[in-house]
Amino acid sequence: MHEILFKPNELRYLLRMSKKNGSDKNGTGLNDSGNGHDHDSDEKKIVQFPTLADRDRLRREKITAEEAWRAEYKAKQKAMQKASNPPFLNIGNIPPFVKVVLPLMVGIQAIISLLLSETETFRLFNTFGFVPANIWPAPSLTAIITPITHIFLHGGWMHLAFNAFMLVAMGTFFSREFGTRLTIAFFLISGLGGAALYMGVNMGTQQPLIGASGSISGFFAVFLVMSQKRGAFNGFKMVRKYGAMPILVFWLLLMFLIAQISGGQSWEAHTGGFIAGLLFLSWILHGHLKIWKL
Repeated sequence: MHEILFKPNELRYLLRMSKKNGSDKNGTGLNDSGNGHDHDSDEKKIVQFPTLADRDRLRREKITAEEAWRAEYKAKQKAMQKASNPPFLNIGNIPPFVKVVLPLMVGIQAIISLLLSETETFRLFNTFGFVPANIWPAPSLTAIITPITHIFLHGGWMHLAFNAFMLVAMGTFFSREFGTRLTIAFFLISGLGGAALYMGVNMGTQQPLIGASGSISGFFAVFLVMSQKRGAFNGFKMVRKYGAMPILVFWLLLMFLIAQISGGQSWEAHTGGFIAGLLFLSWILHGHLKIWKL
């Protein structure tokens, strides 16, 4: 046996290495595989990538979720739009005011058409239509109510059909905005405004004024103003600068021209109802009658 001599420093080095190797599981400084590497550590370093099937499944799930979200969003938007802008001609959404006034007008016209002769109809119009000569200077008891009763009389089915359509549309709009009580008051006041201007321009005339044109013109005035406030006419420079007044003046002039060209229409009733409606709206919104501030 050969003796090996170590220097002190070399001996200390060998002792340290022996202690270090003894700390391994098998005392060799190697792992179980014998390659000097920790198997568990290697596994932790492996990055797992999804397979093609997994990626396709994830993609389909993402698309399905997005489609469900879009469908839910569209349904909510549609419900909100329907709630804020219900259709005019949906029977369930027509307000009580229109449901009462419209059948009343139709019923009166049916009685006139089916039961009254031409002479009786003429007498009816002169009795319950608005005749300025019957009001001034000595109004009869019946004439006092004609500023209201003339609203419910019409000169024929075509006259009634046009007013009925506008009543449903404009009356529904106003009623949704301000409620049934104000709608009734507004309808009557606008009709009175039309009768007042008709009398002022045609004092002493025997020609009766009939129809709801004054009342409906008042409703239409409100429709124009409220639409302008919501930006419906912002494409016009004059409207952006002066508000609703250019639209209102234009409509008044247009009504006057149409009445002059076509004939048979009372521009006085249309204009009087239109102005009365604007005055009432100004009072409702602002508490004053300054329609130029609408």
